[in-house]
Amino acid sequence: MIKRIKSFLQYDKYPANGSIIGVAFLIFGSLTVISFLYAFALDEGTLGDNPTDIFIANSFNIWRFPSHTLLWPIIDILPFLAPLIFIFGLLFNMAFYSFIVERIFTRVFKRRK
Repeated sequence: MIKRIKSFLQYDKYPANGSIIGVAFLIFGSLTVISFLYAFALDEGTLGDNPTDIFIANSFNIWRFPSHTLLWPIIDILPFLAPLIFIFGLLFNMAFYSFIVERIFTRVFKRRK
């Protein structure tokens, strides 16, 4: 398993592409903010019954993974740091997803050349 991860992350053979990371970060950031606002509206009861809106609101659970899944016990223990941990967790998730997308794009397009 470790060898597969190391072969996937070969920076000397497949260098990181900052523009892909930046664009992916903006896309994931936009999706996270939009789904957060929809989830907030759903929790407040002001969203309505449109299935598309409910789908967008429920997709916030995807954008919260993995940091909020792992850090939720800490958020419960330290409620005064909860907003800070929550925001930095979302930023970490966006960076994590951007990195994964960049690695996939770089590997796929470098192989085709």
